[in-house]
Amino acid sequence: MPDNHDEKLDRILTDTAQIKAALWPDPNQPGVLTKYDERLDELEDWRSTINGGVRILGFLWAGLAALFGFHVSGGK
Repeated sequence: MPDNHDEKLDRILTDTAQIKAALWPDPNQPGVLTKYDERLDELEDWRSTINGGVRILGFLWAGLAALFGFHVSGGK
C-alpha cells in the first residue's frame, strides 16, 4: 500500500514540476503562456487587417455608387 502512495506522490511532484517549468521557465526562455499570447496577438493583427480591408472596400463601393448614381440602400 505505501508503494501506491509513493507512486501517486511522485506523479504529483512530476506534474507540478512540468507545470512550473511551463509557467515559469528559465530566464530568457519563453513560457507556454507567452507562446499563446504571441499567437493571439498575431491573430488579432490579421483580424484588424481584414477588418480594415473590408472597410476600405465598403468606402470604395459607396464612392463608386455615389459616382455612378446607384442607390446603395436598395430602396426606390
